[in-house]
Amino acid sequence: MKGPFKTLAKAQNQLNTKKGHSGNQQMICEMTKAGAKKDPHHIGGKPQGGGANHGFQKWWGGWTQIRQMNAMCNADEACKYNKPKKVSSPSIDGGGWLLVRHVPAGPTWHPAADELVGTAVYGDPSQGPASSSAWSIKFDDDDFDQFLFATGDEAKWLIAAKGQVVGDFYNNAKRDIIKSSSSDQPYQARWYRRGKFYPEDPWISLTDHSSAMGNNDLLYGGNSYGLDKYGKAKGHAKVLSAHSGANVFIRKARVPAV
Repeated sequence: MKGPFKTLAKAQNQLNTKKGHSGNQQMICEMTKAGAKKDPHHIGGKPQGGGANHGFQKWWGGWTQIRQMNAMCNADEACKYNKPKKVSSPSIDGGGWLLVRHVPAGPTWHPAADELVGTAVYGDPSQGPASSSAWSIKFDDDDFDQFLFATGDEAKWLIAAKGQVVGDFYNNAKRDIIKSSSSDQPYQARWYRRGKFYPEDPWISLTDHSSAMGNNDLLYGGNSYGLDKYGKAKGHAKVLSAHSGANVFIRKARVPAV
């Protein structure tokens, strides 16, 4: 199961990554409020039933296979309710996290320039934290009060209250960290979130920003920051290559957030 996808074109791109045949039964389910559309021959006004000649690497043997695949779509909560799949990280503070933003290993940080308020939407989230491309989903209207910033291998991470991250603007100011990969106890680190003239902000790190880059302790940066005007790496994103990228999670805390 893949998806959900915001557009038919994105669903087609995923479908067409593999050829449909008797050993690989596949199709696109068009989801409605009542569930998967019973007849998938025409979806979004296009003839899926026409197969590869019409841009669809679908395969079904008949109505039995169609009903089976529709049932799979109806049983998938993310597809049925058109919500992103939840990716839990049970090894970090009990889990319950929703993955909302991902950047793979590479020389630049998250493409988002929304000051981490959750309005930036791009990429394909269907591959979750394993995606080789950056992606972000909308989360500004989600009910949450904690952020988890973590490297892709989860070797480095920190949890902070939403208000400490995006509640206001700050310039090399001390912000509260609830716990992290280096401390089970609350402590503070100096971060940046300076407003619209600094689209790479916020800079979130395990330690004070001034020392974090050299120690691979940066856990969040935006606006694809990382290269100078000549395309040479500045060093801010070294942690991404060293630790398999980085992810942003959110959750509603089970206990009041600090």
